Amino acid sequence: MARYFGRGRGLEYLTQEDIKNWHHHSLSLLENVGVKITYEPALKLLEDSGCDVSGKEGIVRVPQHVVETALGLTPSRFVMGGRDPREDIIVGGNDVHTTGSGNCVRVIDLWSGEQRPGTYKDLEEMVLLQDALDHLEMCQNPITPSDLPKTGLYIKVFEAMIKNTGKHLINQAESGAEVRDHVDMLEAAVGSRDEVLKRNLVSFVCCFKSPLSYGDTNCDVLFECARLGLPLLIETDPISGATAPVTLAGLLIQQNAELLFANTLVQLVNPGSPVLYTHAPTVMDMRTGDVSEGCPERCLYYIYCAQMCRFYDIPSCAVAGVTDSKQNDLQSGLEKAATVMTTALAGYNLIYSSAGTINSVLTTSLEGIVVDDELYSYVSRVLKGIDFSVETVMSSMDIIKKVAHSGKSFLTERHTKENLLKEHWMSSIMDRRPYEVFDSSDNKGILDSARDKAKKILEEHKPLPLPPDAEKKIAEVVNRAQSS
Repeated sequence: MARYFGRGRGLEYLTQEDIKNWHHHSLSLLENVGVKITYEPALKLLEDSGCDVSGKEGIVRVPQHVVETALGLTPSRFVMGGRDPREDIIVGGNDVHTTGSGNCVRVIDLWSGEQRPGTYKDLEEMVLLQDALDHLEMCQNPITPSDLPKTGLYIKVFEAMIKNTGKHLINQAESGAEVRDHVDMLEAAVGSRDEVLKRNLVSFVCCFKSPLSYGDTNCDVLFECARLGLPLLIETDPISGATAPVTLAGLLIQQNAELLFANTLVQLVNPGSPVLYTHAPTVMDMRTGDVSEGCPERCLYYIYCAQMCRFYDIPSCAVAGVTDSKQNDLQSGLEKAATVMTTALAGYNLIYSSAGTINSVLTTSLEGIVVDDELYSYVSRVLKGIDFSVETVMSSMDIIKKVAHSGKSFLTERHTKENLLKEHWMSSIMDRRPYEVFDSSDNKGILDSARDKAKKILEEHKPLPLPPDAEKKIAEVVNRAQSS
């Protein structure tokens, strides 16, 4: 049975006419301005499909019908499976799901509080922690370790991910060959290449450069994933006023064109291949030149793009829950809660790359991951809404009639006991103690509780074990990648 987190409620700012105009302008960019791409297999495929590849410096112009044909081939729902089948996720529709953090470079040490470069040991611990937490439903590579060689880095990272979780895995690759290495490693872990591909046990992030530029490395990864039919998180991260127009509408038109083209490439390679419309648009603070990850404009981007993805009927993915704050503080809580809640209510299918992160997705921490799991649990309760079924309403009416004017409390009623846990959200680390208890305790709130919970999980949690000889086979793939 697939996991269930909650269902978005479809916040809507746009009319259908607005959406069609937005789509039209994005198509116009692709047909008249074009994209920059030099990857030879892509140029051949695009030319054969009727695109104009005669432009200078790799500029390709894409007719409207090519893009819209590709959209019609794109799956609206698909599985993102885990090594443990109980962790399978179905993405699509209005269902909302979550992942952990992605590709941070620094960590806050759980024991010393020191902020330092991340290590391979940190990676193993963070994956193990994510495996244990109920509301982080998939595992993305949480950190890029500083103590690993660059050659074969993502393959070595993937080894730690496979060993420490049974959830769906999201990673990156430096080439099509590395995509195949990932599949080889998972085949060793589950014993069947067909199962790896049929259940989509791994997906890949392909992040392209704004404006409208597609590098050879990510194109190579895209082509191999599409050939294999593995899910792709096709992503662009335009910055308003820097790599996209300062007008938010202009950014959305450009970004939509970028993602439509990436999807067109995928469907030209292998019609019906699964993709997620993935993005992290933001703004530049013109006072400093810094990018703001926790800006309110990001909430607006996601409300609008969720509508566009429903119009296209393709799964959506957003980087929500990130913050510009350099520590786990009031600012980080404000920015994270605002963007996660908005994105979930808007109906994004996947909220990713943010759990535990601070410092513009450069730093993460074990206690931060636990806190964000609590935030996701809170949001999940909101998404589930209120049960107004006939049974619930009538039983409530009956108990009101019984207790009203009786001088008794609802506390003593069986109705309260029977319905409490499905009606009331129960915090695991939020501080609801009276002040006097708080003041006399060594535990000073949510971060202390999160640290204690993280330490307990690291000490006690055991991930799904690998079959005999799997670790040896996986190590062989790692050694091959690191020596190439």
